[in-house]
Order: sequence, then structure tokens, then C-alpha cells
Amino acid sequence: MVSQEFFRKMGYIYTGVGSISSLLLLINSSLLVEEKDNISIACLFFAIFSMTFDILLIVGITWQRNQLVIVHLIWVAFSYVLLVITLFVYGVILGKRAATYELVQKSDFQGDLMMALTALHITSFALLSIFYAFIAWILNGVIGAYSETKKTIDTKNTNLYIE
Repeated sequence: MVSQEFFRKMGYIYTGVGSISSLLLLINSSLLVEEKDNISIACLFFAIFSMTFDILLIVGITWQRNQLVIVHLIWVAFSYVLLVITLFVYGVILGKRAATYELVQKSDFQGDLMMALTALHITSFALLSIFYAFIAWILNGVIGAYSETKKTIDTKNTNLYIE
């Protein structure tokens, strides 16, 4: 079993890495939105929401508020579902485009291309799932560590008032 101190440290590391990643995504998205592309605008909104929920996580870990960490965990789950749906839709669109090219249709290369695209999307889905499971494990450990700390503090406080 992993110690509570390990989860606290991993929570701080995840918060730092997540905040830096969200900030970089926000900067990149704000530069890309000048193209007036729908995908760039959606990415900018996602970056703003991601930064907001990372700030909630920072506050939740700093003040030891499990509710805010749970809200961030829900955001991570929502992001995971959104990314899986996007990956699936993108795979269908990419497969459709690859199947409609005339050069690909007339050659023996079409089967190999479809196999490579399928393998790429299955690998992407597997890596995304592993990444989500790791983040959920860390956040659930942080929640457990802080709830154990509160139980210990509550137990100590109630024992002090017993006469």
C-alpha cells in the first residue's frame, strides 16, 4: 500500500504539471484562435476550463478541501470522455478520407493504410486510458489522504473534550 505522504507529494506534482500544461495550452490556443477556425475556438474554451479547474485543484490541495479535488476529478473524467469521443470521430473521418483517395483505392496500399490507422487509434485510446487511470489514482489517493487527516484531527479533538 502506498503511504498518504506519497499521495500528497504526487498531488502537488500533478497540480504543478497540470497547471503548467494548462497555461501552455491556453497560450497556444489564444495564438491559434486568430485563424477563426472552429477547432481553435473549441480548444481555447477547453484551455480556459482546464485552467479554471486546475486553479480549483490548487486551492483544494492547499486548503485540504476534498470537495474541490472531487470537482477536479469529475472534470478529468469529463475530459477523458470528451477526448475518447473526439478520438473516435476523428478516426472515422480520417478513415473515410483515406478510403476516398483515388491513389489509395487503386493500389494494394489501402488495406495497409487502414490497418495502420486502426492500430494508431487503438494505441492512442489505450495510452489515453492508462493516463486517465493514473490521474484518477493520484486524485483518489489525495482525497483519501486528506480525509484520513481530517479523521485523525477530528478524533484527537473529540478526545480532548471528553471529561
